[in-house]
Amino acid sequence: MITSRSHSVGVLKLSILLAFGNMSAVAWAGAVTDGTVGPVQNLNGNFVVPQNLGTTKGGNLFHSFKNFSIESGESATFTTTTALQNVIARVTGGSASNINGLLKLNVASGSQPHFYFINPAGVIFGVGAAVDVPAGLHISTADYVKFSDGNFYVDTAKASTLSAAAPEAFGFLGNNSTSLEFRDGASLSLRAQQSLTLAAGDISINDATILAPGAAVRVIATGKNKVEAGFNGDLPKADGSLSILNGGSINTTVSDNVDGNLLRVQAGQILIDAQDSRQLTGIFSNAKEGNGKSGDMLITASQQLSIQNGGRISSSTFTAGNAGAIKIDAGAISMDGQGRLSGIFSQSNEDTGHAGNVDINVAGKLAILNGALVSSSTYTAGNGGNVRVTANEIVLDGAEANGPSTGFLSTTNNGTGNAGNIEVTAKGKLSVLNSAQISTATYSAGQGADIKINAAELLINGNAVSTGINSVSGGAGNAGNLNVNISGATSILSEGGISTSAFDVGQAGKIKFVGNSLHIDGQGVEAGIYSDAGDFRTSASFRGGNGGDIDVSVADKLSLTGGGRISSTTYTRGNSGAITVAANTLSLDGDRSGIMAETIGVGNAGSIAVKANQSILVQGGARISSATRFVGNGGSVTIDAASLDIDGKGLVTGIYSDAGTQAQGNAGNVGVNITGDLSLKDGGQISSSTISYTTASAGAVKVNAANIKLDGKISNPVNEDDGNVKTLNTGIFSSANAGDEYTSRSVGNAGTVNVTARQLQMSNAAQISSSAYARGKAGEVNVNADKIKLTSNAIISSEAGADSSGYTGNINIKANENLDIEQGLLSIRNAAQVSKDKLPTKTLLSVDAPDIKLQQAQITASASANVAASDIQISYTNRLLMKGSAVNTSAFEGNGGAISIKGNGALVLERSQITTSVTGTQVDQGGNGGDISIAAPAMVLRSGFVQANTAAKAASGGNVNIQVNTTIASGNQLVLGGPPQKFDGSGKNLIQAAAPDGVNGVVRLSSPQVDFSASLLSLTAQPNDLGDLLTDLCRVGGGSSLSTAGRGGLLPSATGLLRP
Repeated sequence: MITSRSHSVGVLKLSILLAFGNMSAVAWAGAVTDGTVGPVQNLNGNFVVPQNLGTTKGGNLFHSFKNFSIESGESATFTTTTALQNVIARVTGGSASNINGLLKLNVASGSQPHFYFINPAGVIFGVGAAVDVPAGLHISTADYVKFSDGNFYVDTAKASTLSAAAPEAFGFLGNNSTSLEFRDGASLSLRAQQSLTLAAGDISINDATILAPGAAVRVIATGKNKVEAGFNGDLPKADGSLSILNGGSINTTVSDNVDGNLLRVQAGQILIDAQDSRQLTGIFSNAKEGNGKSGDMLITASQQLSIQNGGRISSSTFTAGNAGAIKIDAGAISMDGQGRLSGIFSQSNEDTGHAGNVDINVAGKLAILNGALVSSSTYTAGNGGNVRVTANEIVLDGAEANGPSTGFLSTTNNGTGNAGNIEVTAKGKLSVLNSAQISTATYSAGQGADIKINAAELLINGNAVSTGINSVSGGAGNAGNLNVNISGATSILSEGGISTSAFDVGQAGKIKFVGNSLHIDGQGVEAGIYSDAGDFRTSASFRGGNGGDIDVSVADKLSLTGGGRISSTTYTRGNSGAITVAANTLSLDGDRSGIMAETIGVGNAGSIAVKANQSILVQGGARISSATRFVGNGGSVTIDAASLDIDGKGLVTGIYSDAGTQAQGNAGNVGVNITGDLSLKDGGQISSSTISYTTASAGAVKVNAANIKLDGKISNPVNEDDGNVKTLNTGIFSSANAGDEYTSRSVGNAGTVNVTARQLQMSNAAQISSSAYARGKAGEVNVNADKIKLTSNAIISSEAGADSSGYTGNINIKANENLDIEQGLLSIRNAAQVSKDKLPTKTLLSVDAPDIKLQQAQITASASANVAASDIQISYTNRLLMKGSAVNTSAFEGNGGAISIKGNGALVLERSQITTSVTGTQVDQGGNGGDISIAAPAMVLRSGFVQANTAAKAASGGNVNIQVNTTIASGNQLVLGGPPQKFDGSGKNLIQAAAPDGVNGVVRLSSPQVDFSASLLSLTAQPNDLGDLLTDLCRVGGGSSLSTAGRGGLLPSATGLLRP
C-alpha cells in the first residue's frame, strides 16, 4: 500500500496488484515500470525515463520498475522538468538489474538532484556500464529507502511513504544478502565532490572502476543483517563481503583545488586482489593537482581484510594539499603481496602537502606477507604520516617477497619533509620474519621517524636474511629513535636485528629495549641490536654522523649466542653510541657473540656499561669489548654483577678494550665490579691492549670482586700450523704490542692493572700482568686481597719487551692476611735494549702480607739487556717461609736490582735463595750487583743462599745487610763470602757479595758487628732442630749464636746470645 497526501490507500493497493502479477519470473531487456507510482510502460534501447513516469513529492521524484536493465551499447536517461533534490528508483519484480550501458540523469536547469537506485534482487554493472549523474549516486540492493516520516519499500505489499523529506538510509530487512556487482570493464564516474553510496549484502568490483573525485563515499556490504545504512554519520556493523579484484578500484582522486571527502567502507570481509591484472587494484584517495587535499578513509572489516597480489589501499598527495588519513578496523587482516608490491600506503609527492596518518586496529591477527607493506613516505617538503598499528597478534613474513619490502615502512626521500613515526602494539606476539622490516628512514634533509613497539612477545628471525626493526639516516636528516617494550620473551635470530644507522652527516637514532627476557642467536651468521655510524663500503663514510646510544633492560635473562650481539660501531668522523645493558642474568656464548663498541673511523667508540643483578656468564669465544681501529678513541667498559664467570673453553673469551693495528686513538678503560665470585678459566680474559703501530695506548684495567679465581688450564689445546700448541692466556691484562715491522713507530703504553678482592686464587699459568712490547711503557700492577694464592705456574707480572722503551710498571702486592705461592711467580721482566741517554728509572716489585709462604715459587725482577733490573721489596708481619723458592733480581748489562726484606717474624729459607746478580762479563756490559737488605727477628737457613754478585769486570758486588737477632743455619755450617757459588739445594748455606772481576760487596750482620768476609765457620754449639724452631719461635731467643771476626774468629759459648 502506498500512502500520500494525494493518493488513497485503496487505489495504490489495486495499482500494485494490476501491475505485477507474475512478471518477476520473466527475463526482461530494458525496463518496465510497475505502475505503482506512475503509468506502466515498457522501455527499450536508448530509452528515456521522463519525470511523468514517476511521482514527485516536494523535491523528491519516485520511480518504480518491475524490471530495469540496460543492454550493452544502449542507455537509460532519466529526465526531470522541475528542480528536484532527489530521484529515487526501485525495482520490484525480483530480477537483477544488469547495467551494461549508460545510466544517465538529465535534470532541469538549476538543479542537481541525487540519484537513488535499489533492487533487492541484485544490481550488476557490466561491460560498457557507465554513469552520468549531476550529483550523488546511491546504488543498493536494500529493501527500502528510509525517510524521516516513513519508508519507500521495494515490496509493494508493504505500506510505503512517498515522502518529501530527504532520504536518510538504505534499509535491509535481513532476509537476503544479494550482491551489487561491478565487472567486465564497467566504469562509473561521478562529478567532483558529490556523494556515492554502495550498499548491498555483498559487493564485488572486478575489473571495474568507480571514480568519484572528492566524493563522500559510503560502501557497505551488510550481509544478512537487519540494518539501516545511513547516508550520513557512522555505518552500522556489517557481515557481508566486499571484493575488489583484477584491476577493480574505488578512486576518489581530486584535482584543481578540490578537497576530498571521507570514504567509508564497512563489511564483514574485504578482499582486495589484483590477480593477474597490472592495473591498480584497490581503494585510492589522491590529490593530484592544485592545492586540494585528498579525503580520509575509514575502512572496517568486522571479520577479515585481505589485500594480496598487488592490491592496495592508498592515500597520497602531489599538491600543496595534504593526503587523507587512513583508518582501518578489522577482526583480522591478511596482506600477501605474493612477490608484488601490495598493502596500505600514504604518500606525499612533488609538493608541500603532508602524507596522511595510517591507523590500523585489528581485534585478532594481522599478517603482512611476501612484499606487502604498510607504508608512509614523503618525497617533498611535506611530512610523512604516522603509522599506528594495534593487533592481538602480528606476523610480518617476507619469505616469498622476491624483491619488494615486507612490513611497516616510513621514509623521507629527496625533500625536506620529515618521515612519520611508526607505533606498533601487539597484545600477543609480534613476529618479524624472513626479510620483513619495521623501518623508518631518511635519505634527505628531513628527519627520520621514531619507532615504538609494544608487544607481549617478540620474535625476529631472518633465516640468514637481514630482517628486523630499523631506523636509517642516509642524508642530512637524523634517523629516528627506536623504543621497544616487550612484556614477555624476545628472540632475535639468524640475521634478525633491531638497529639504527647513519650513513651520511645525519645522526643515528637511539635504541631503547625493555623486556622480560631477551635471547639473541646468530645461528652461525649474525643477529642482534646494532647502532652504526657510516659504512666502510660507502663514500659517505667519513662525513660525520654519530651512532645512536643503545639501552637494553631485561627483567630476567639476557642471552647472546651463535653470533648474537649488541653492538655500536662508527666508520665515520662521528662517534659510535654508548651501550648500556641491564639484566637479572646475562649469558654470552660462542665466537662472535657479545656486546661490542667499535670505531673504525675518526670518531670515538662508545662506552659499554653492563649490569646484572645476579650472574654474568661469558664463554666459548664470546666477548664484551670496546675497540678502536683508527683515529678515534675506544670507549670504556664497565661491568657490575653479583657474579662473573668467563670460561674460554679453549677460545679467547672475555672483557676487552683494544686499540687495533692502525689505531691512533687510545683503548678505553675496563672496570669490573663483582659483589660475589669472579672466575676466569680456559682462555677467559679481562684485558685492555693496543697492537697499534702508531701512538695508541691501552687503557687501565680495574677489577674488584669478593672472590677471584683464575684458572689457566686449557681444556682443548689448539695446534698452530707449525704443530706447536697455540698459546692461550687466562687472566687480567693490559698490554702494548705491535707487529715486528712497526715496533719503532709503536709508542703506545700499556695501562695500569688494579685487582682487589677478599680472596684471590690463581692456578695453571693464569696471569695478572701489564706489558709493553713496542716503544711504549708497561703499566703498574696493583693487587690487594685478604688472601692471595698462586699455584701451578700462575704469574703476576709486568714486562717490557726487547723492542720496548724499557719502562716496566711497578708491581704492588698486598695481602691483608696471607700470601701463598706454590709453583707460582711474581715477576718484573725487562728485555729492552735502549740508548744510554734514555735509560728508564727503576721500578719496584713490592710484596706486603702478614704471612708469606713460597713453595717452589719465585719473586723475581730481571733485565736481560742494558736496563737495570727492578728492585724487590717484601714486608711481612708474622712469617716469611720459603721452600724450594727464590727471591731474586738479575741484570745483564745494567745494574742489579736491590732486594729489601723486612718483617716482624722469622725468615725461613729452606732449599731457597735470595739473590741479586749481574751476568754480563765484558767491561762495557756488566753493572753493579744489587744490594740485599734483610731485617727480621730471626733468619733460619736450611740450604739457604743469600747472594749479591756480579760477573761484570770492574763492577762492584752488591752489599748484603742483614739485621737479625738470631741466625740459625742447618748443619752448623754457613759459608760467608768467598768465590761465587751456584745454588744447588744440597744443604749448603751461603751469604756472599762477590765480584770475581771487580770489587766484592760488603756483608754486614747486625749482631755481632763482625766482618764475615771469606770465612767458613763450623759451629761447635749444639744446633736447634729447625722443625722445633718453626713450631715454637719463642725458643729462638734462647738458642745458639754465631759470630765471626774475619779469619781469626773466636768460638763463643754454646749458650751465648747473638742479640746485642
